[in-house]
Amino acid sequence: MQLLLPLAAPVYVSGRQLDSRIRHATAAELAAIADDLKSGRLVVTKLTGKQADRAVRFASFGFDRDADRAIQRLGADRMLAALDRWTSPSSIH
Repeated sequence: MQLLLPLAAPVYVSGRQLDSRIRHATAAELAAIADDLKSGRLVVTKLTGKQADRAVRFASFGFDRDADRAIQRLGADRMLAALDRWTSPSSIH
């Protein structure tokens, strides 16, 4: 039987506090910070402008990369036909 422990409340830090933690962290501490962010144990609020810009650029790059892979896999003609179907007036609800 596995014992379930209550989850600890997340720790909230500002973007500046996160930058400070990252700047002074060892490689092991950086890995722990990344794991805490991924699991929700560390939550970042009030991103700095630079952090927000990076997040948006990275998200956009990830989307672009996924779109490129889909086009390579399906072919441009099939992707354009699918876009036409999805954006046609009859498909709007």
